[in-house]
Amino acid sequence: MPQSSPQSLLAYNVATLSKVWVWPGTGKPHKPWDDEPENDAFLKTSRRVSEAFRRELDRRGVQARDKEIEIVLGAVGDDQIAVQAIERGVEDGPETAEISVSRNFHRLDPYTRAFFVADALQAITRRLGEVHGWDLARIDEAMDAVRLNDYAYVFESDWLPNAEGSHSARLVARLLDDGWGRVRFEISPTTGSGIVTTAEVVAGNERSDFRRMAKSLSWSGSSTLVAKGLGRGFAVATDTGDIRSLVAPRVPLVNSATVDNAMPLPRIRVDDPPPISFSMGGGPVNKVPKKYVGELDEIFAHLCFAPEWVEWWLGLGVADVELEYDFEGKKQKSRVRLTADRITCTIVRPAKSVAHGLLGKAMAHADVAVLLDAVQAATGRTSHPPLPMESEPQ
Repeated sequence: MPQSSPQSLLAYNVATLSKVWVWPGTGKPHKPWDDEPENDAFLKTSRRVSEAFRRELDRRGVQARDKEIEIVLGAVGDDQIAVQAIERGVEDGPETAEISVSRNFHRLDPYTRAFFVADALQAITRRLGEVHGWDLARIDEAMDAVRLNDYAYVFESDWLPNAEGSHSARLVARLLDDGWGRVRFEISPTTGSGIVTTAEVVAGNERSDFRRMAKSLSWSGSSTLVAKGLGRGFAVATDTGDIRSLVAPRVPLVNSATVDNAMPLPRIRVDDPPPISFSMGGGPVNKVPKKYVGELDEIFAHLCFAPEWVEWWLGLGVADVELEYDFEGKKQKSRVRLTADRITCTIVRPAKSVAHGLLGKAMAHADVAVLLDAVQAATGRTSHPPLPMESEPQ
């Protein structure tokens, strides 16, 4: 497939690229973030690599169409990590891409996993940069800086003095390979020497989490530091550094797979985007059960990225495919709008009608099946590729 030619940034709203991340960016500490162990390991390792890359991109000011590249994980592949950028036309919203993680990726050691996560994020960013005329040298410089720092991400807040001016304190956080932050507090006397450092506590998955917690820092008198935010609460004694959690501590799930140092290392393969643009999403989702929305997102991603589905959409003769959900409608229905070069497929369902838990996941599959029936009726197609199986309960 021929590569796309670079497009001038003047054709779009110019933004500064910052966030290159893998969805979802968080999960429950004591459970996998994905059913596949390879994807689960990739997701969690990507947290520290993505945040480190974000910091370095911010320092270099790479001009792009949007500040964000959102990446989803496809089915686990063979011995290659396949990355593919998805062309989205000129609409607003984040750039999108897919990664197919290599088989047994979770059996690599943490440093090697971070190495290949970084390579994959860089490959996606460069591919989009080649298409849209971004500054590739700055992208490479940013990831080179991440590598020089051993893929580590550390956040340090500003120092906060108490009212008496006798002590100052700050928050320091680092992201580990389980995808979670380890937060500690440092207390320094204004005169004299010796910084008191607390033990680390589990909190947060990204820079914005740590910023919110740092913003919540306050002093209770001159001897107690209080931190809130993220549903967490901590009280720190100035003199001893003893830390008291105001809620039950989190215990992240540890990757229990045995590291296989003799395993062949994966390779990065960059696939060109198909000659068709996809977009997906909708809302508002704040009052919609998460199981339903999460399953719907996974199905839509499959319909956008799976080769057999790409070919099926191409057969419609359109350049843009939009898959949407709308939870503000008064009754459930499927809506299909077809123009000369675009098809918009929308699931309309009142938020209050969405089922919870496993019933919600089953409902998502049923709603997509009805939507595709409507697409076939509108386009005259008589069959479509099989839908993905319902994901296993977590």
